[in-house]
Amino acid sequence: MKNYEEIISLIINKRKDLTREEIEKKIEEKIRESRFLNKLGAALILAEELNIFPEYNIEKIEEETLTTRIIDLVSGLKNVAIIGRLLFITPLRKIGQHSYIFGKIGDKTGKINLILWDEIALNVEKLNLKPGDIIKIEGGYVKQRFDRLEINIGKNGKIEKLEGEYEQPDILYHVLPLKEVIDKDGIFDIKCTIKSIEPLRTVNIKNEVVNLREAIIMDDSYETKLIAWRDKIDIFNDIKLNDEVVLFEVKMKKSEVHTTNNTFIMKIDSKNKIEEIKEEKYEIVNNLKLRIVEIIDHGMNIKNILGYDGNKIIRIKCFLTKNLDINKDDIIFIKRGIKNIKGNREEIIIEKEKDYLILRKDMEDLPYYKANEYTPDNITKEENDIIIYGFLKSKSPLALVETKYGLVEKIYFWISGNEKIISGIAWRDNALKINQINIGEKIKIKWVNIKKRFKDFEIEVTSDSVIEVIK
Repeated sequence: MKNYEEIISLIINKRKDLTREEIEKKIEEKIRESRFLNKLGAALILAEELNIFPEYNIEKIEEETLTTRIIDLVSGLKNVAIIGRLLFITPLRKIGQHSYIFGKIGDKTGKINLILWDEIALNVEKLNLKPGDIIKIEGGYVKQRFDRLEINIGKNGKIEKLEGEYEQPDILYHVLPLKEVIDKDGIFDIKCTIKSIEPLRTVNIKNEVVNLREAIIMDDSYETKLIAWRDKIDIFNDIKLNDEVVLFEVKMKKSEVHTTNNTFIMKIDSKNKIEEIKEEKYEIVNNLKLRIVEIIDHGMNIKNILGYDGNKIIRIKCFLTKNLDINKDDIIFIKRGIKNIKGNREEIIIEKEKDYLILRKDMEDLPYYKANEYTPDNITKEENDIIIYGFLKSKSPLALVETKYGLVEKIYFWISGNEKIISGIAWRDNALKINQINIGEKIKIKWVNIKKRFKDFEIEVTSDSVIEVIK
């Protein structure tokens, strides 16, 4: 906090008899005396008592000081002033003859829903506020709705956008990874990755036809279903697969995520910053035939299929095909698919059941795939999508590693051939599988990459890799 440090420096410079430790101890005592006093305010009061800066311009400091922390808000408080970061804000909405705006504001201590009605809402709409803006609310009153606090602004209140430096946590500070809410019920703000999106469909609920779209969302630990109801089906319009997003105001119920009337979505860019959603188009492929090499069932009705076009391995993601009847060596004829290049891998995403046909293995003259099979003894270069055999020579203890998505399983292992040993690394489910294999057992790992790390080669186990114990 810039102003806080300025005050501490002023006190130290003018009161040589006080150490920083003694000053901060006095500040903590003042905070304990008043739950509405923040650190900056306590420092300001102490400085005034010590007559440190009668000539110092404290207008901006007072602006931050004479506000209430969100953690200290309780139902029934009136004429409240708070400063915080706007986490999200909806466009102006209508209910009967009334207009309203819904949003959320957060500071270092917490977050609270923001409800603006009629004239206040119309005035705020003109401010063109955006997520991430620092705002100040004056003349607010706090009430409780469905066990959650919300702040409203009275007729004499106002909301304004603040310019300059205000030290407030960014938006991602206020959201949780999927893993932390997967087993809970309630309303949450979460971050996750979009793994798949289904087309619009309708269901009959109490004699009402309701639109919905389903998606699979995930982090490094879990994946689950997201169901967008009614007008919230539009949240997917500008989202593509593998986008990292923040979902505000979603309801967790029995480990599934459901939209609410107030659900709001924003995309996270590669630098972990919130960005405006921009639509991107994929390349469409038509009339593609592939011979099936491997079928990998990830659960949740999601299948990853490795196919061979006679030249290279192509991954097929059939997110929306719940009863896909397909076997190894069959041919899948893709009438229409979405092509996605991820690094050196090509994916084809099938969106609808009508977009493919299954042809049996002897119906088409398409080459069978002959896999490149290796042992540690004959690895001489980097390779992709190979099969490696060997004996599990050693493995590290299974570790939980902190990532931006939370804790994830990770394990190192070593496979031996007749003469050489090669190391490898596996994550999540594959780490758990390696951990269960006994030292000395012969194993086969399919569809791995070989990468060179410094002077040695290393096995890179991917989410599509298949681990088998050879008896």
